Amino acid sequence: MNQADVTISSGARGVLCVGCGVLNANNIIDSSLTNAGTLVTLVGTAAEVYARATHGPATTYTGSKRVGVIVSAPVGLLDLSILGKIRITTLNNGTQQQTFGLGSAVSLQLLGVFNEPNKYLLLVNTTNNFDSVEISQGAVVGALNSLDVYAMCVAPPPL
Repeated sequence: MNQADVTISSGARGVLCVGCGVLNANNIIDSSLTNAGTLVTLVGTAAEVYARATHGPATTYTGSKRVGVIVSAPVGLLDLSILGKIRITTLNNGTQQQTFGLGSAVSLQLLGVFNEPNKYLLLVNTTNNFDSVEISQGAVVGALNSLDVYAMCVAPPPL
């Protein structure tokens, strides 16, 4: 989703989220796979930060698709404490369509990125129509938590 008619929005939801936000959000939709937007939750409970890429008004992805998001942990490896707080959501005209996360009925897949040992592709298979993809990260109580997001993409379903 790095085309000219894609916009990015970001923010924080919830309560008690001090210092939460998204840094360099536009990096998520630019043409470079070497720079990233960073989702940051410093201290918080019942809070999350998100970055949402929305395609222009004339584009809706219909039928089954795959959504991929390339991510890494800025410090160390992605572990279950971080992965368990990540969700990918599709939306259509601002209305939530499908949500994916570890342990959900419709879950995400984690794949290593070739020649990039600390980058991972989060991959989900969608069935509902959508025009936006959102990645969100919930806060971990009392802990710094950040996630680098390099790109979001949409592809046809697997054969």
